[in-house]
Amino acid sequence: MRSPFNESDKVLPAYGRALLDAQRQGLSVPWLCIALAWDLGRVFPRIVVPSTTKAHELDLRMARGLPCMVAHRGETSRALDVAEAALLAGATRCSVFDVAARRLTLTTDEVRAARGLRVAA
Repeated sequence: MRSPFNESDKVLPAYGRALLDAQRQGLSVPWLCIALAWDLGRVFPRIVVPSTTKAHELDLRMARGLPCMVAHRGETSRALDVAEAALLAGATRCSVFDVAARRLTLTTDEVRAARGLRVAA
């Protein structure tokens, strides 16, 4: 699936440029953590979405072809928005994990169902 918005009009999340550059050089990561706070996911391959950036403003093309997980702390609604944006950008999967609750709050299928997204054939 492709995003309905022009990627050049969007904002790269923190560490997004470095990941895109690595991908252009043929390097990859096995999966991607999309952190909603600077202190989350530091030991994983990650990008960080600042609290001032809305999900529809994000350029998440670095997630294309990768399984992702949105890590957050009590921001389930915002995490759902970002997970949807990642799936629309081409992520193969994107679940939502609440670090504060220490549990997976939404699976990829639940994100798709909540937002009416269909699985690409």
